[in-house]
Amino acid sequence: MNTRLLFVALLPLLILGGCTKETTETKTTTVTKPYVAPTFPFWGTWKVINEDPMDTFKTYYVFDQNALYGVRMEEEEFGLRDLDYDIVKGDALLIKYDGDSYRPYEVLGDTMIVYDDNTPGEIEERMVRVANAPNPDDWYKKLTVLRKTMIPDNYGSNNNVSFGIDGDFLYVNLYNSNIGNYKFYKLNTINGSLVDSANVPGGNWHALHFKASANKLYNTRYSGTINMQQRTGLMGVNSNLSSNAINSVRTISTNGSSGTVYAFAGNTFYSGSEGGNFSSLYSFTGQYPRGNVYYKSDQFLGEYNNTLVLFEISPAFKVIRQYSLPESRDSRVYESISTNGSDIWVMGRDEVTGDYAYFKVTL
Repeated sequence: MNTRLLFVALLPLLILGGCTKETTETKTTTVTKPYVAPTFPFWGTWKVINEDPMDTFKTYYVFDQNALYGVRMEEEEFGLRDLDYDIVKGDALLIKYDGDSYRPYEVLGDTMIVYDDNTPGEIEERMVRVANAPNPDDWYKKLTVLRKTMIPDNYGSNNNVSFGIDGDFLYVNLYNSNIGNYKFYKLNTINGSLVDSANVPGGNWHALHFKASANKLYNTRYSGTINMQQRTGLMGVNSNLSSNAINSVRTISTNGSSGTVYAFAGNTFYSGSEGGNFSSLYSFTGQYPRGNVYYKSDQFLGEYNNTLVLFEISPAFKVIRQYSLPESRDSRVYESISTNGSDIWVMGRDEVTGDYAYFKVTL
């Protein structure tokens, strides 16, 4: 065979034999992006439009798109304030906030109209968008905590009765679950130890106050209509602090300058002097603080919505300032408040740890 013809015949085989199989790999890269909440018209800061022109309440809502929560800030009658956090959900047609169900809404310019979820077309709330609303972090002033003393294990406490202050010690009424008995205790606030105790007359919870200048421990049973009592120190024998009986006294306090003794029961302040008749001084109506005690300079301290309230009652009830514990957003101040005009102690709870404790604070 002709050599040239043979080469031409074998050329396709040589080409195929010289080829190699090529493999192509495709790599996939996963990129994680932060969650971005859908942009709906309800995000922002709003002030509720009061339908009644006589209504002086101020209510603000902050719907935070980045945090996906809402804050309701409300200033009620007499200047009392409230603040609540809640999850905000919704879409272009429905919104859910402040613990309510999903409701229809629409935004017209700078006005948002929220409708009733059961009655189509019925307006439930109207709001106007604002740029200068209060900051939720500044709605309450933060208390400064100087000391925190835990309530000892196996001891129960009542979180709406006053207690006594004696320097670094507190006179408290606790329930010992080990022996099933109520006692008055002297609590060392530095190391948290109970250094002394006395039996509680008649058992049950008692409100306490310690008048250090006279070494007098004022006390009265939490429930029932009885005369308030006083004794020398922790171990003394009781005698009448009030010559008349008062029903369900929660707190006792004193004006260190005048010697006036105050008792708070129900919605009423009573005042008097040791061994004398106590008469009504002031009765609250509407919303008002609880656990009230005399502080100084004709000012009082009480609890409202788990905050400490500084207020006056003359010539009329007026809130001066509200304070919250700084430990966490959900920390609470309870009605168990005491002061000697200088030191201030409150019973509080940290909602993160669930611990109950006595907090020494400054305003």
